[in-house]
Amino acid sequence: MKTTLSVVVMACLAFMAIPKTSFSQTKSNISNLPTMPAPSLIVPMTTILAPSLTVSIAKMAAINVDLNAKNKAFRNFNRSNKNAMNVTWSNVQGGFIAHFSTPDLDRRVVYNKRGVLQYNLDTYMEERLPTDIRNLVKQQYYNCKILVCYTYEINGGPVYIVKMEDNKTIKTVKIFKDEIIDTENYSRG
Repeated sequence: MKTTLSVVVMACLAFMAIPKTSFSQTKSNISNLPTMPAPSLIVPMTTILAPSLTVSIAKMAAINVDLNAKNKAFRNFNRSNKNAMNVTWSNVQGGFIAHFSTPDLDRRVVYNKRGVLQYNLDTYMEERLPTDIRNLVKQQYYNCKILVCYTYEINGGPVYIVKMEDNKTIKTVKIFKDEIIDTENYSRG
C-alpha cells in the first residue's frame, strides 16, 4: 500500500511540474528580430597558444583579415544598395563580388581583397540607357538595333558599352565622355 501511495504521489508531483503553456518562439516573434551580419571571428589568445591547436597564429591573422575585409565590403554594399534583394556573394581571386537583379537591371559589385569597392557593372536594356548616350549612339548607328547595354564607373566617370546589330553586322561600341570607340565588329555570314 505504501508503494502504491508513493507512486501516485510521485506521478501527481511529476504532472504538476510539467508547465501547461509552452514558451517557444513563434513566427511572429522571429519576424520582429533584426537581421545582423555574421560576427567577425573572435578567438581568445589562450586558444591560439594552446598546444593542441593545429592552426598557426599567421593563419588566424589571415582569416581575421579576410573576415574584416568581407565585413567592410558587406557594410559598403548595404550603404550603397539599400533596396537590393536576393544578393549572392562570391569569393573570387583578388576579392569578392556581390550580385543582384531587379526587373530592369542586373548589377555586380566588385570589391578587392581588402573590401574596397573597385567598380559596379550594370547590365540593362536600351530603355534604361541615358537619353543623351542613346541619342549619341543612334546618330552614328541609326540602322542598328541596340541589344544590351553595360555600364561601369571609373575615376573619370561612367563608361557605357553598347552591343547592337543591323542586317549585316553585330557591333560593340564603348562610350566614354561623349566619345564613341568601335571595339568589336562581326559580319553576319
